[in-house]
Amino acid sequence: MPFASILALTVTTWFGPAQVAFDATIPGNPYDCRANDVRVVFAAPDGHREERLAYFDEGRWKAWLTTTHPGHYHATLTRNGELVAGPAAEVVVPESARLPEGFVHAQGTRFVTDSSQPYFPLGHDLCWRYPDIPPLTELLLRMGAAGMNWARIWACAWDEKNPVLIRHNAYAPAEKGTWREAAPLGEFLPAALRQWDELVSAAEASGIRFQFVLFHHGLFSTRADANWNEHPWNRANGGFLDKPQDFFTNETARDYSRRWLRYAIARWGHSPSVLAWELFNEVEWTDAIQKDQNWPAVLAWHNEMAAYVRSLDPYHHLVVTSSAVQHPELYAAMDYYQPHAYPREVFTAIAGNKPLPGKPWFYGEFGRGTSELNKNERMVVRDGIWAGMLAGHAGAASYWFWERVVKLDLYGEFAHAARILKISQLPAHLPARPVAVEILGAKPAPLAVAPGRGWGASTRFHFDLPGDARPECLTELSSMIVPSPAAEQPPRPIEFAFTAPADGQASIVWAGIAGAGAGVRVLLDGKEAFHQAWPALPNLKASDARSRQPAPPPVVLTYQAGSHTITIEGLGPAWAQLDRLSLSDLGRTIRGYAIGDSDLAVLRVQADEGAVPATVDLRIAGLADGLCKVNVMDLETGTEREQAAAIAGGVLRGVALTARDAAVVITR
Repeated sequence: MPFASILALTVTTWFGPAQVAFDATIPGNPYDCRANDVRVVFAAPDGHREERLAYFDEGRWKAWLTTTHPGHYHATLTRNGELVAGPAAEVVVPESARLPEGFVHAQGTRFVTDSSQPYFPLGHDLCWRYPDIPPLTELLLRMGAAGMNWARIWACAWDEKNPVLIRHNAYAPAEKGTWREAAPLGEFLPAALRQWDELVSAAEASGIRFQFVLFHHGLFSTRADANWNEHPWNRANGGFLDKPQDFFTNETARDYSRRWLRYAIARWGHSPSVLAWELFNEVEWTDAIQKDQNWPAVLAWHNEMAAYVRSLDPYHHLVVTSSAVQHPELYAAMDYYQPHAYPREVFTAIAGNKPLPGKPWFYGEFGRGTSELNKNERMVVRDGIWAGMLAGHAGAASYWFWERVVKLDLYGEFAHAARILKISQLPAHLPARPVAVEILGAKPAPLAVAPGRGWGASTRFHFDLPGDARPECLTELSSMIVPSPAAEQPPRPIEFAFTAPADGQASIVWAGIAGAGAGVRVLLDGKEAFHQAWPALPNLKASDARSRQPAPPPVVLTYQAGSHTITIEGLGPAWAQLDRLSLSDLGRTIRGYAIGDSDLAVLRVQADEGAVPATVDLRIAGLADGLCKVNVMDLETGTEREQAAAIAGGVLRGVALTARDAAVVITR
């Protein structure tokens, strides 16, 4: 069934934008929207009227009109509901200025445009410019050329996009220094506002829709990425806030926040390239949460600001915040969920985490759980993109390290995913869900069990393998092997139960040891097989809580055919980090994950070295019998191959695989 039929949407067609400007003198602060609520009324000859917020720029009052009613308009300026003396403006919105898709809205757990087309976010973060890569305007064009349609950009000071604070030469060598420019209290910096004009224009030219991140955690933090010491609202800098926590409750701060939201809507809200107003990046890292745990104040601020945005935005842009999905109440007034994830095992963590119900869900940031460049960063990116696609999320997971996309030329990963989305039309298949796939003919191989949780504690302690090696199970397994948090409680060990088809071995591979030291005991069938204590680093300070030591050698256990249990127990004082457990012959040389319905299946198929080329049969749950078309893409090179085939008895036979990492699309 076509996507539009499923959603039964009314198509809305937009035209524009057109701009008017007035040389009007209005007393007082032009950014104070309570004293100066300046708007433009657009009146058409047929009596149609529309009102838009005006904004102050370069000594003039301006307004944009994007409308569903093209034609000639007579525009007049008002202040606080009263006509401002002066000549009116004439503007034409021609029918030729049709916006083909319009704005994006949430519909159930997916996104849809005003033209009734599905929108599936695919892209990476693009939050600020680094000095050794091209400007963001150029990178937006590169993203569009690679088939991406989503980005996320911050209003941050260090690349001069924050409306109240600019830090010049932020990336210059220390000896050259930096200098700071702050807006007068209650006003905005024109140079920062012009940056956003350029970004919106570049996004429009590239076909990118971006999340406009209005506030970020560092502005109101003394601990996490702290910018509070230079914020102009800080009383120490001549401001009015005694501490960053007051941002959420101080009436002046809330008034100034509303000014920024209103100004953004007035100046850039006309553009469909603004996907969403993101109120806050990772609010959980502000001092209001880290020091005071004042969730009620943070929730009240979000609810107030979301309602304020919706009261002003004539285009009904999406409203969102990001990261703290452990507090779902934060999203009560938001249009979609946007978690962030930095696990050690990217695919498992993203594909295995169950979305919160009722709204679209996709990851706005991901990376492997380290700030260092990984040995194969390309695979990290691929894992995140495909995890979101195959898990049935509303968009692909969005990679955080955009400078690595540029420097490592990772654009092909996004281009390949965009091509698969086009071939499969997956976003239009609302019934599609993750489904089981069996690759018949694949030979036995070691089973790798990798934790899907990073620093968080385990919530599951017993795993029956290989069945519980699925992402949705492994997201409950932390990589941190730690002692019990309470001294009077016995340690809670992790158990892995399995039946070995033949004599084999287990390998426990570590990722690192806490700088404070750790101890681990490993049992095989209840008998101690390994016991090791690692001392703390010398001269360790209290501030070095997250310091780490290199990974020790793997623990190798041998066993005979039959049923076994391996138990891993943390003894402390701190953590040992588990990278993976490997078990002989419990896995397969070729593995696959799939999403689909009765008429579609999209798979990612991975093979061990030496396992391909091979011809395999696929049993995919839910795929109906009949003729079909099979497209196979090598995810390394983008090389495609198409073949006609048939599904009989639930099995698709004779799929030729030549790549170790391939996408397979089965369509009618």
